[in-house]
Formats: sequence, C-alpha cells, structure tokens
Amino acid sequence: MGTTENAVKIQVYAAMTTYCLVAIIQQELKIGISTYEMLQKLSVTLIEKIPLRELFAKPKISNVKDQFDPNGQLLINF
Repeated sequence: MGTTENAVKIQVYAAMTTYCLVAIIQQELKIGISTYEMLQKLSVTLIEKIPLRELFAKPKISNVKDQFDPNGQLLINF
C-alpha cells in the first residue's frame, strides 16, 4: 500500500474496477443480495474454485434427521 500519488491512483482505479465487475456479475446472475454482502462473500472465498452461481445460490435446507444413521451417528459424506 503505497502513499505516493501514483500508488493512490492505482488503488482507487483497482477499487472502482472491482466494484464495477461485481455490479455487472450481480446484474447478470440476478443475485438478490447487496453489493456489500456479495463483496464480503467473495473476499472470504477468494482462493477457492467455486462457480459463482453455486457460491451465491440459496442454501438447500435438508432435514436434520437425514444426516444421522439408525444408530444415531452423524453421517459425513466426503
């Protein structure tokens, strides 16, 4: 993070470009969350290879009883 005039300009342009790209993606995918929430989610999953549609899809809520076997042990699917 530089403090020279050129470094600050580069940081501002990078932030503006990032914001515009996120807004375009939000518009194209018709994501129903705010741009701020979208940027938060992207910052957490920055190095993961997850398709954007999958990342911003609504979570599927499953029945808790389906996650246990008949003996009451938690099932872990890898």
